[in-house]
Amino acid sequence: GNGWIVRNVRVHDVGIDGAVPYMICEYVDGEPLSAKLKADGALPVADALHIALGILEGLQFAHQEGVVHRDLKPGNVLISKDGRPKIVDFGLATVRNMNSIETISGRILGTPRYMPPEQLTGPSIDARADQFSFCVALYEALYGTHPLPGATSVSMIEHGERALPPPEGVKVPATIARAVMRGLEKERSKRFPTLASLVHELTPPPPKTSLKFIALAAAGALAVTGATAAIMRQPPARPQPAIENNERSLQ
Repeated sequence: GNGWIVRNVRVHDVGIDGAVPYMICEYVDGEPLSAKLKADGALPVADALHIALGILEGLQFAHQEGVVHRDLKPGNVLISKDGRPKIVDFGLATVRNMNSIETISGRILGTPRYMPPEQLTGPSIDARADQFSFCVALYEALYGTHPLPGATSVSMIEHGERALPPPEGVKVPATIARAVMRGLEKERSKRFPTLASLVHELTPPPPKTSLKFIALAAAGALAVTGATAAIMRQPPARPQPAIENNERSLQ
């Protein structure tokens, strides 16, 4: 089929060759977001939000199809040469709200550095798990450090700790910081109910027109209107009387 084409790597075909399952995906010419963060540390806010909103677009599409990624992290996001993020590695995903087995021989499936507390404690997870993982990654992109004590959510479970507040001195808009911190809440009921709500909070507002510009524009419009009205009110020019040339008659 056509596969997922919205911010997720396109899947062209899946099948089984003999006893070997296979999946044919598009080739993404780029690098993992993890490599970019390792090389550059914190990203400029505009760059971080551009990547973040692209990731959310792909996640929203997956969630609408009933798919929870369960292992979202910078290493599973490829940034193409033209700057587009692509989500990869849905190998641990659950489909249509059917929770697959969380552990195999006592091992937790996923990456603890980005896993929400509910994924560490039990099989009952939903789309808000991806929201938590996403906000961990976005916190790293904005502040260049991990938001959780001990770099996992274990401290949330064992000691009831919360995510660390944003470091001082980093110029990130307060609305963005609040949105990220809400997505990092231990109790998933306190996170955003849907990714659409998070997208709304992270979307930059349209540029504001300054009051000075509005005043100048209004003054200009009034001046043009006044000049036009003045021209329309001017009386029509009266015809000048013809001057007879009497030179010949005088001669």
